[in-house]
Amino acid sequence: MLEPSRSQNDIDLCYARPGEHSPVFIDLPDELAIVDILHARSDPPARNAVLKARL
Repeated sequence: MLEPSRSQNDIDLCYARPGEHSPVFIDLPDELAIVDILHARSDPPARNAVLKARL
């Protein structure tokens, strides 16, 4: 869970499951915010860096 005292740079991206298509989400206190859906053939480390830079 995201704690109120944490800055946006401390947000952790979570991956629902390995497979062909994996939702990437942030676990917030009252909701799950889906921020992207990755395909297995994409470059997850590069996409993760882009997502973290946008948060």
